[in-house]
Amino acid sequence: MRATPGHGSRPGFWQASFPVRFDRTSHYVTTLSDGGVAFNAVFRQHIDHRTDAGSAKRREAGACASAWHQPYNATTNVRTSAPEPPPRGRPTMSSSIESPQPHPVSPDERAEYLEFACRLAEMGGDSIVGQFRRSLAVDNKTAGAGYDPVTEADRAAERAMREAIRERYPGHGILGEEFGHHPGEGLTWVLDPIDGTRGFVMGLLHWGTLVALFDGQRPVVGAIHQAVLGETFAGDGTAAVYTRGGERHPLATRPCSELCAALAGSTAPELFRTDAQAAAFDRIRRRVRGMRYGTDCYLYAMLAMGHADLVIEAGLKPYDVQALIPVVEGAGGVITDWSGGNPAMGGEVLATGDARLHELALA
Repeated sequence: MRATPGHGSRPGFWQASFPVRFDRTSHYVTTLSDGGVAFNAVFRQHIDHRTDAGSAKRREAGACASAWHQPYNATTNVRTSAPEPPPRGRPTMSSSIESPQPHPVSPDERAEYLEFACRLAEMGGDSIVGQFRRSLAVDNKTAGAGYDPVTEADRAAERAMREAIRERYPGHGILGEEFGHHPGEGLTWVLDPIDGTRGFVMGLLHWGTLVALFDGQRPVVGAIHQAVLGETFAGDGTAAVYTRGGERHPLATRPCSELCAALAGSTAPELFRTDAQAAAFDRIRRRVRGMRYGTDCYLYAMLAMGHADLVIEAGLKPYDVQALIPVVEGAGGVITDWSGGNPAMGGEVLATGDARLHELALA
């Protein structure tokens, strides 16, 4: 989830229960239910025609330029300290997941990893949804006047997802918001169990479980799962698919070539902390047709679905953005940093559904 200053039972994505442990010896597609096979077929149908369009848009845009637990306040239900300290010997977030060269991933591996990412995100979301709109203790990970909430629902979901990854891909690394970085052998799973914890603790729907696989330079697959609605948005950078129960269809952004026609959004205006960031955001805000706040990862999903046109943010971490990149790009959109470069490590991020709009926003 993004820090800002101051401030039951349902049809599953695969229509099957999700085991925490996996059979390491079986190829993933052979273990899927009919729903998973159908998803894979739909996804593959749209890879070829999305590849050319998405690559052209990205080329065009690129040319453009520790504290401990304390008892929580019974009135606010918010603890004033950071969450539990890391286990002894665990690497911290400062450990880099980047590498000089991307780890190679074959097309078959990419499809397998995407299916796993979707099931992993659903499993994490299913463990969270039972705690939604319940009375939960909330820890504040930011000292002082900041507010960066975390709950046991966040932690429990990330623990479960980590266990599943270790069982299925023991050589892969893991980077998660709540428990940091465990290095691996080239590929790293990047997890945010609840992106939008502020909305989650307020009972709002604009949150999701994010899963990506990072090759050392870019995420190769990504999944966004909204557990209350049972929605999953998944992509591999060349195609993207929406799934909800038995409904499955490709995702596609919509054309929008002018800022004055764009419906835009951002998690919060407080993200833009420096004068330069605030000025850049204000330039966009004044020129777009409308600006919406508080949507976290869900706005990127709506951009990929063709209901929004632009997202602008700052201060993001890798786990905030990596799952979003393959979905946005797979739907035909463009997502970069504010210089038109690789956004995989977070920071200042701009996403649009139309490369022409991206060029104007970067100008």
